[in-house]
Amino acid sequence: MLPGYDDNPDKMTGGPGRSYAIIGAPEKVSAVPTGNGVRGARFGDFEVNFERGELRKNGHKIHVPDQAIRILELLLSRPGEVVTREQLQARLWPDGTVVEFDHGINSSIRRLRAALGDSAERPRYIETLPKRGYRFIFGCDPAQPGGEASGVEAPRTEEVNAPKVQNWMWIGAAGLMVLLSFAVARFRLAPAKPITSIAILPLVNASHDPGVDYLSDGISEELINFLSAVRNLKVIARNTAFQFKGQEVNSKKIGQELGVSALLTGTLIRSGNTVIVQTDLVNVEDGSELWGERYKRNITDFQGLESDIARQVADALRLRLAGDEQQRLKKRYTENSEAYQLYLKGIYAVGDCCEPRSFQIAQRSISYFQQAIAKDPNFALAYFRLAVRYNALGAWRRWPVREAFAKAKEEAEKALRIDDGLGEAHAELAFALVRLNWDWPDAERELKRAVELNPNYAHAPYSWYLMQVGRKEDGLSEAQRAIEIDPLSSKALDWGAFTHYMSREYDQAIEEARKGAAGKPSFWVALALEQKGMYDEAIANLEQLGDSAAIRGHLGHVYAISGKAGQAQNIIRELQLRALKQQVGSYEIGFIYAALGQKDRAFEWLEKAYEQHDSGMTYLKTDPNLDPLRQDPRFEQLERRVGLEP
Repeated sequence: MLPGYDDNPDKMTGGPGRSYAIIGAPEKVSAVPTGNGVRGARFGDFEVNFERGELRKNGHKIHVPDQAIRILELLLSRPGEVVTREQLQARLWPDGTVVEFDHGINSSIRRLRAALGDSAERPRYIETLPKRGYRFIFGCDPAQPGGEASGVEAPRTEEVNAPKVQNWMWIGAAGLMVLLSFAVARFRLAPAKPITSIAILPLVNASHDPGVDYLSDGISEELINFLSAVRNLKVIARNTAFQFKGQEVNSKKIGQELGVSALLTGTLIRSGNTVIVQTDLVNVEDGSELWGERYKRNITDFQGLESDIARQVADALRLRLAGDEQQRLKKRYTENSEAYQLYLKGIYAVGDCCEPRSFQIAQRSISYFQQAIAKDPNFALAYFRLAVRYNALGAWRRWPVREAFAKAKEEAEKALRIDDGLGEAHAELAFALVRLNWDWPDAERELKRAVELNPNYAHAPYSWYLMQVGRKEDGLSEAQRAIEIDPLSSKALDWGAFTHYMSREYDQAIEEARKGAAGKPSFWVALALEQKGMYDEAIANLEQLGDSAAIRGHLGHVYAISGKAGQAQNIIRELQLRALKQQVGSYEIGFIYAALGQKDRAFEWLEKAYEQHDSGMTYLKTDPNLDPLRQDPRFEQLERRVGLEP
């Protein structure tokens, strides 16, 4: 063991008032005292400064996270000796925090080896002793019984008693060498090619407390949203990224599956009021560590964490950011910790924000966002999330549609008054403008602004808009880009199926929808099967999907077109009751009557749908179910009233 260390890894003294810097020739490790508390080491081509947490190779700085530096410090303090995993745990988590320390230690050792160019199979620096720990073996003779390494040089007496001026001379020379080597490294090394695609996997909740999931999931989703605003960076969307939650991470395999070059993973631990997040950014091509960091924050001051991580990830990827992108990554949307935690709970309550099948879940989410706004009335993201929820409730007609879309418009506009650069809020405002006011031109302006500000978010809604106004090729192109960003998401694949369905490309619609459904019943599969004349299979899918007005209406349409007029009439009666009480279903009644050949009754109910602002009316121009009515002059008039050019 080197002088200056005892069995407690956090005590490193050479007697009262004295500390040590570890230095040595490339083939050995030795120690000399310094008077200013700076500690460092030199071995092979490497130099490390423990005070600054810096590792350099031939003068070039290599990024190594703080945990890995502390592990290296402990290993170098005992060259040739076994340092147990328990000792490492005590060093990394001295406060007794209960964590998944095996994962943390394994990750730190892996990153340390990557920085040193070392390997577990043929170690040059760090040897693994299974079920025991690790030891630093460079320049050391085999360990002797008892664990001491005979090749370690202890400081000579004259070194310990050297005049303080010699120490200062050494420190000055070492500092000059570091500065010179850093300058040479900057001159010698050209910037690496930027990495322009990334997947951010959900942080692992290592606290063993399900009550902390809202933090790990919420921060993960916010990281995705922050980096999505970088225009030249492809960021895999939330729904696909969360497919890997709880799975073992194989960086190369996931990278190939998602078509990305980098993968960000990490763990989150909450102990009392302390939140610790460990992040790892990996180049999926070769598994090398691009960046990693350990963040330790108090729960009362962690609301800027995702912004800090996003900026450092962008820097590690060597991305060139425009001024507005830099500002977005720096932005803290609230300084109120309570508001931020309520906001994360609102995100977590709903999950992937698909159809709000549970009205109670949607209400709970809305309540969290409203509480967050009560804590901080300038919290733009909370207003945006409210707009998302109200738009979804209106689109699926789980809420009176006029009220839902009016609320969505109001909340989106509040978000944009606070932050006009919030691309996602522009997209939600566009949805509300179309459905509430049939305002297609303003909606397109909002969507173009959304694509400009956050293309990773806006391609899917823009594809929806383009299909509605009859620009099918453009709509298909935008939908495909949305799938590239969210390739495993049933939601994104449903967008693709929708665009193919509205384009009358039914085989492609079935293919996309079945990918997303993964063997489960599918709405878009059912609709495409119906158009192909495969009525029994279409009915089987629809009957398993629930009882929303849209699903029941399409079931009635299949009955009508397949000759089961009595069953179609039963569904019409069911939807008529809904239309009276909930003001939903009028649009579906209209196209059921169209399938039955009763055009006057069809137009009667489409007129009611127009008066009620039924969200189904946005499909007027492209819905195949309305094809029997398109040659009637009344249909063209209805299109114009909804703001669509025939």
